[in-house]
Order: sequence, then C-alpha cells, then structure tokens
Amino acid sequence: MFLTRLNRRAIGISAAGFACFITLYSTQPMMPVLAHDFAVPLPETGLTITASLVAVALLAPLVGAISDMFGRKRLIFGAAMLLSVPTLLAAITTSYTAFLLCRFAQGLAMPFIFAVVIAYITEEWAGPEAMRLTGVYQMASIVSGLFGRVVSGAMTDFVGWRMAFVANAACILVCAALIGWGLPRERKFVPVRGLAAGFRMYGTLLRQKKLLATFALGFTMLFSIVSAYTFASVYLSQPPFSLAPGPLGAVFAAYLVGTITTGFAARLARRLGRRESVAVWVGVAVCGILLTLVPWLPAIVAGLGLVAGGIFPNQTLSLNFVATTGGRGKSTALGIYTTFYYLGGAIGAIAPAAIWREAGWSGCVAMFIALQCFVLGVALSFWREDGPPKLAPI
Repeated sequence: MFLTRLNRRAIGISAAGFACFITLYSTQPMMPVLAHDFAVPLPETGLTITASLVAVALLAPLVGAISDMFGRKRLIFGAAMLLSVPTLLAAITTSYTAFLLCRFAQGLAMPFIFAVVIAYITEEWAGPEAMRLTGVYQMASIVSGLFGRVVSGAMTDFVGWRMAFVANAACILVCAALIGWGLPRERKFVPVRGLAAGFRMYGTLLRQKKLLATFALGFTMLFSIVSAYTFASVYLSQPPFSLAPGPLGAVFAAYLVGTITTGFAARLARRLGRRESVAVWVGVAVCGILLTLVPWLPAIVAGLGLVAGGIFPNQTLSLNFVATTGGRGKSTALGIYTTFYYLGGAIGAIAPAAIWREAGWSGCVAMFIALQCFVLGVALSFWREDGPPKLAPI
C-alpha cells in the first residue's frame, strides 16, 4: 500500500539524497582497518572525512551561481554519475595519498547534488508539495548517511573495505538512474547570465554581524558532531571495548535520534522562542556527551544519540535563521553557511587528535561542552528578534 503512494518525483528526490550522503561518512567505522592497511596512525584516518568535507566547503558557495546558469536536473544527474567514479577508484588505490585524493574528488561532486536539489524543489513546486518533497529529501539524506556507515562497517568485517566502496559506487549508480527516471525536466527555471551581481551580494551578506555569527555557529555545530562521532569511533575501537568495524558501524544508528528531535525543532521554537529552543537542545547535547563518560557501551550509544538529538535541531534553526535574515541573497547566504558548516566538519575530524593524544576521550568531551557553550552564547547574543520567531521552510 505504501509503495502505491510513492510517485516518480519523490523517488527521484529520495535517490538524490541517498546518492549524496551514502559515502560521505562511510569511512568512520572502517578507520582502524584503514590505519592498519595504509600503515598510518589511527587518529590520522580522520583525514578521510576531512578530505571530502574540505572539497564540499570549497565548492558550496559557487554551486548556486553555476546552477543558476546551467539548470538543475542535468547537474544533479551528472554529479551523481560522476560521484560513482572516485568512489570506485578509492576501492583500488594502493597508497593513502591516492585514497585521500579520491575522497576529495567525491566531495567535489556532492554539492552539485545537495545544494541544487533544494533550489530545484522550491522552484518547481510550491506550498505543501514543496515542503513534503523537502522532507522526503532530508529524510533520505539522514537515512543514507546512517546506511553508509552501518553497511560499510558490516562489509568491512566480512569482505573488506574495498568491496564496501564497490558496493557504494553501485548504489550511487542505481540512484543516478532513479534520478534520471524520476525527476521531471525543470519547467520554471530561468537561466541567469553573469556573476557580477552574485559577487556583490557576497560582500553585502558578509557585512551583517548576525549572519557572520550564524556562519560561525554552523561551523561549530558540524565540528562538534563530527569530532564526537569520529573520536568515539577511535575510543570504542580500543580496549576495553575493542569493537570491530561491523559493530562500530552499528553504533551510528544513534544518529536516528536526530531525525526524531529535528521534527520538533520548529514547533518548540514557536512555543518558546528560537534562542530559548537553542538552550534546550544544547542542554540535550551536553547531557548526551556526559553520558558517554560512563564506561558501559549502551550508555555511550545512548549518549551519542542525545548528541545527535541536540545538534540537528539547532542546525535546522540555524538554516531557518539564515533564510529569514538573508533577504534577496537567501540562496547565496545559505551557500556561505554551507561552506562554514562543512569546513567545521572537515576540521572537526582531525583537529581534536592533539586533545585525544593528551587527554583521551574525556578531553574530547570537555572540548565538546566548550563548543556547545559557544553555540549558546552566539544564539543569545545575535538571534534577538522582535515578536515571534520567523521560521521559513527550508
């Protein structure tokens, strides 16, 4: 019965979300094996996340302008096809440097999917249908990130990490076929010629203190969650837990808590106010990270779930704040925010390595709490609004 209600556009949108994120964090559960096979220190395998996220951050501000000139569907479909190439090449690399280059190339293709598909949805459909398809896309993105971690970890255990990348490449190609079949050709797209106006908008937006502060907040949030989950993987791969890649990948099911709490983000903000809601979600995330200090695996998994459950709603509120503050430059502002957001994730995968070496997991926990205090301080200082918060659908 459920399948009969699905239509081609929803399948195509879901495929776009799935293709983009299935491989982004897939190396997290296989980090101990990659460290062994490439003979590099375990904390340095965080570079496998950083490489992709740096590429995403570099291209994200430009994708909107490129898409405005060349269209939507062809870029989404073409990027999905191209994404499968470095994913497959990563499976046959023999050096760590070549592997990182493949991961960087993957990141170059991803913004042409996730950034363009939102513009495509909001142009082609309006009202409830646009919001429904945006929800479909966001859910597919979260599920694919979880799926990529869990399946990659399990396959690494049973058939090796190289076959995990082959399987990811095959999934991406299937998604590309579904994108080509499911997404209708754009009807309302009007190409834009020239980038001068777009570059002037960057200067206008970067002079707004509220937006600059929110860009820093986005950086901090992805830094926080990537560092927490990356170094939790390192922590759980060592004694007394000594988890293999398969069980380590299963730990990331805790991410699903974020899908539940995100659904309450706008509702709570309307009731309490945006800044007050940020305080609630920061409290949830801090309680979660403190719970991971209990040396018991179920407690650590529950704590990581609360970490995701606290950070993802604040990410939603941040996007909404940028959308309602960016004015005519909303798409450009969201592009800049995306750059800061993924740059935070790129640095968060490797920068805490020094803290890990000196203070272990407890040091990483202390760092996470400090970062969440910064998030709360930014929201309280810069998110002042007259009247009820303006919440725009993203």
